[in-house]
Amino acid sequence: MTSGLRREEVAELAGVGTTWYTWLEQARDIRPSEVTLLRISRALQLNPPEKRYLLDLALDRAPRTDRDEVATPVLLSVLSGIGSPAVVLGQCWDLIAYNAAANAVLDLDYAPTRNRLLFEFTPQSRALHENWAPHARQLVALFRMHNAAMLGHPAVVQLVRQLTQSDEHFRSWWAEHEVCDEMNSGHLTYRHPFVGRMSFDFELLQVLETPSLTLYIQVCDGAETCEHLYELLRQLRSGEHSETHNIWTALASRRYTGAR
Repeated sequence: MTSGLRREEVAELAGVGTTWYTWLEQARDIRPSEVTLLRISRALQLNPPEKRYLLDLALDRAPRTDRDEVATPVLLSVLSGIGSPAVVLGQCWDLIAYNAAANAVLDLDYAPTRNRLLFEFTPQSRALHENWAPHARQLVALFRMHNAAMLGHPAVVQLVRQLTQSDEHFRSWWAEHEVCDEMNSGHLTYRHPFVGRMSFDFELLQVLETPSLTLYIQVCDGAETCEHLYELLRQLRSGEHSETHNIWTALASRRYTGAR
């Protein structure tokens, strides 16, 4: 975003009145058209994610959860047929369903939370991720983008309030108002307490039948990670993991040492 522009300059470049633009900034009850918003985005020189966020926020066009979020039998069948770790997330990133591979890697049966955003800010997640801070910070920006039209929804408000009160990193990053859609795919590395280092490429795919649902797939990056996944699947099937012996209890004793 362009810095240093005065409000009057932005209004002039966008072809709107200064008073009207001031009301827009103050979130007054006005209804800008998409054309006007596009002019404002050009005046501010917004990048594509920022422009999309502005439009979603102002036009109220992001997907909403107007019914129970349930994975269909077909989606569950697809999920179980994926050999890599995969989960289905709801609009607010609640965990809807997961396959055996995801359960083997992350012991989701014993996870301390069923929400991905809350999960990322647990002490265990800090210890699990090799580069936690940049990963979590981008995730906050992606969550804001994903829920642009739902920032006032009670579920989002409650989730944000909980994290704002409990975590200084989230509080700082959320206050920056950054938006990001570049993490729809990417790379992450785990320091797994049972098998060692695991690297994955990941992809987030929207479910067209239920747009509020997202399929999150992690694909092994390298033969070593594949071998570690097979070993964790063996452990899961043989019943070696339990309520007292799982990734979460193992990570509880670790400390996060990364920078903010």
